[in-house]
Amino acid sequence: MKGEELAGLLSSALATAGEPDAELYAAFARRGFARFSVDELGQHMQLEEPVVAVRVSRDGRVLEASTSELDEAAIVSVIQRTAAAAASVPRDPLFAGFARPDEPTPVPVARYAESTASASAEQRVALLAPVFERIRSAGLLATGVLDTTSRIEAVATSHGLTRSHESTLATFKVWALETAGSSGASGHGMGAHVDLDRLEIEAETERAIADALRGKSP
Repeated sequence: MKGEELAGLLSSALATAGEPDAELYAAFARRGFARFSVDELGQHMQLEEPVVAVRVSRDGRVLEASTSELDEAAIVSVIQRTAAAAASVPRDPLFAGFARPDEPTPVPVARYAESTASASAEQRVALLAPVFERIRSAGLLATGVLDTTSRIEAVATSHGLTRSHESTLATFKVWALETAGSSGASGHGMGAHVDLDRLEIEAETERAIADALRGKSP
């Protein structure tokens, strides 16, 4: 799914619901991570995290609800139920209404890299294998995580405004440990980047090793 598709889904749900003053915000994140502990790959998972936030205004009364279903019928149902319950909340005299199409267009910011969005479980393991080997060769134990996340966000209002944004984030955290328990020296390295290919995994691994080795006799 692309940002424009998600924005289109929200606009379609608003049109179907027919609520005159409403706003929808949706995000869909696809996250893959490999977590390792004491030289063993303990968790390797791929998660999908959808959310839709619905806000409806009726006679100055604003109510919000949410759903984890990225389905038009489900979103329409939440809009309708939220509108029906709006009478149960007090009026907000400062509420100025939801955004309209004449809002300024934001300056585009490049925060998406295909290398991160398309990263596979096999790629994450391949990137971590040298980390294990290097830390083991230093006489230490490796613990940490490699995480690759792609995220789509979109907003739409019943007045015709739509916006969408796509982003990615790759993060790497590593600890080099003298022992598997709480005693002994340890070193830490971490980095984050939009582009997985530009994540400094090797440099952060060396940082963790150097800190751990210094910590053996501080």
